Amino acid sequence: MKLTAFPAQVQRTRLAIALAFLALVTPVWGAGKYSRNRKLVGKWSYKGAEGSSVLTMSVDGTWSAVVSYGTGQPDDQFSGKWITDEDFVYWVYEKSSSPKVKLGARDRDRLIETGADHFEVETSTRRRHTYFRIKD
Repeated sequence: MKLTAFPAQVQRTRLAIALAFLALVTPVWGAGKYSRNRKLVGKWSYKGAEGSSVLTMSVDGTWSAVVSYGTGQPDDQFSGKWITDEDFVYWVYEKSSSPKVKLGARDRDRLIETGADHFEVETSTRRRHTYFRIKD
C-alpha cells in the first residue's frame, strides 16, 4: 500500500513545485519585463571565504549548483529554475540536498555587474559573490 501512495506523493510534490514556479513567472512573463539574461548562461565558479561553488545556468531556465564549504568535497547540491529582470536573478529550488533549503523555496540575488567572463551579485544576506566563467 505504501508503494502505491509514494508515487502519488511524488506527483503532488512535483505539481506543487511546478505551480509555485508558474506563480513566480506567469505575472513576470506577462508583464514583459522578465526574461533570461543570456550573458548568464554557462558554467561558473565562485570561491570565497565561506566556501566555493560551481553553478550551471542553462538557456532553458534550469540551473544546478554544487557547493563546498571549505572541505574540498561537494557538501550540498541544488537545482531548479531561474529568471531575471534588470536588477535581479530569481531562483526557485526544485532539488536540494540541504535540510536548510526546502523544495519550492525562492531566492533572489541583485545583479551588480555582468560581463563576458564574470558576473557579480549581492545575495539576500548582503554578501557579494563574483562568479567567473569556466571555459570548457
